[in-house]
Amino acid sequence: MLDEDREELAREARYLALQGLVAGREGNLSVRRGGLVAIKGTGVRMLDAGPRDFSVIDMEGRVLEGPRPSSEFRMHLGIYAARPDVGAIVHVHPPYTLSLRALGVAPEPFTEEARLYYDRVCVVPRLPPGGEELASASASAASSGCRAILLEGHGLVFAAGGLKEAVDGAVAEERSSQVQFMSVISELLQKIYLSCADRRKSGG
Repeated sequence: MLDEDREELAREARYLALQGLVAGREGNLSVRRGGLVAIKGTGVRMLDAGPRDFSVIDMEGRVLEGPRPSSEFRMHLGIYAARPDVGAIVHVHPPYTLSLRALGVAPEPFTEEARLYYDRVCVVPRLPPGGEELASASASAASSGCRAILLEGHGLVFAAGGLKEAVDGAVAEERSSQVQFMSVISELLQKIYLSCADRRKSGG
């Protein structure tokens, strides 16, 4: 059932891990085919993922084949229900994106590559992972047209028409955040340097 999709999901899961967007058992991804969804099983390391590590569920969350699905299956189903045009969802834990937000800076499409995939990053407040509240808030953000959704203190969700687009969009967002993060830090260091230089000039 959805064998080709599960093979592609496994390949893309390993790619995301190699890109540094997830570590250990973090993250999940899925594709939708009609009323069926193939999604990463719970507790699976993305780097080690194979086709059998993905379960097939229906839009009610019932498991039709494979292992128990990721605890975030409600979020995936909620976004699919809110966005009929979405055929794939990637959920990752990108360090630069999360670091920017921790600094109080809103991640944005900072590079031209990023702008090819999304026009803004919507933020969902910190909510318990795997719960109905997070699923509902994420679906609400997606229904506003957002493709890149930042889960406060948690991770990033990228929704797209197909799996490769969702994966490439998530990678582009993290790469954009990396450039933005370096820009913010460089500006901060420059301010510190100029402040120290002014103090030396004034004899302080």
